[in-house]
Amino acid sequence: MHRFPFLTLLLFVPFIPGVAASPKGAVSPDPLSAREIAFEMRYGTFPSDSPIETGSAAYPQPGGRADLQLHVLVTTALTVGGYYGSAEGIGWPHRTSLGAAAGGSLALGLLKELYDRSKIGNRFSGADMLMNVIGTGVGAGIAVGVR
Repeated sequence: MHRFPFLTLLLFVPFIPGVAASPKGAVSPDPLSAREIAFEMRYGTFPSDSPIETGSAAYPQPGGRADLQLHVLVTTALTVGGYYGSAEGIGWPHRTSLGAAAGGSLALGLLKELYDRSKIGNRFSGADMLMNVIGTGVGAGIAVGVR
């Protein structure tokens, strides 16, 4: 059995849009200005897409909420990876490893939601946190079941 199953997730990184590395020397067709980069870092969007710059209404929520499945997947992977990293890698006891992995996964989910809340036009999502809790429970179940 693979010692750190969460590392296998790194194999999928090239298939995630926008994450795959571009060929060396490739130049973006439309480079961003310093103003656009600063605006994006502050508000989480580009000036041309922003309701602040265009005067339009706030962004509607994306239909279908496909990111809910991503919350479950990521928190499951964090819990299982954290458990095996602390139990096998560090040598912590079972209960300590499981508590640290579950707590760390929920803490990261909460920090992500607080970060989303800090952006203009976004709010804290209880549905996302519920999916984080479900993903943590699934990850803890996998860690206990495989043990």
